[in-house]
Amino acid sequence: MIKVIFDTNFLLEKRMNSFFGRKGELDKFASRSEIVIPSLVIDEIKERYRRDFVKEKDKFFKTLLPNVLTHNAGEIDIEEIIADLIGTEKTPYSVIELTEAKYLFEITALALRKKPPFVPVDGSDKGFKDAYIYFTVLEYLQKIPDKYVFFCYR
Repeated sequence: MIKVIFDTNFLLEKRMNSFFGRKGELDKFASRSEIVIPSLVIDEIKERYRRDFVKEKDKFFKTLLPNVLTHNAGEIDIEEIIADLIGTEKTPYSVIELTEAKYLFEITALALRKKPPFVPVDGSDKGFKDAYIYFTVLEYLQKIPDKYVFFCYR
């Protein structure tokens, strides 16, 4: 079966209606192929939801007068919401992990020399996640017999 590997930007849902975004497109892929997602993509989506939640919650509290607030929104558990979104995800998918430490050494070497996908701007993590996902996919391809895969990003 054809395998399709997805990047974070393709799957990110800004409204948190479901864990993965672009459901229509994702379901079309799922009907004809196996969906494969690097673990870092899952982690990035979770972290984005956490950051967006804190940002929106802070904005909410700053714009409302305390005496107008009728319930304690501070008790909303974002981890529970994320777990619920993952638990109700209907699109079948498998998660792949980077397991070989040798790839971390390669990522480190690329970062230190500011080789692509890293950029020569110090203090930025730009490129790290891309490199990590690249090596996760590379390791995955070395473990499967059929090398016919597609990679979707945005």
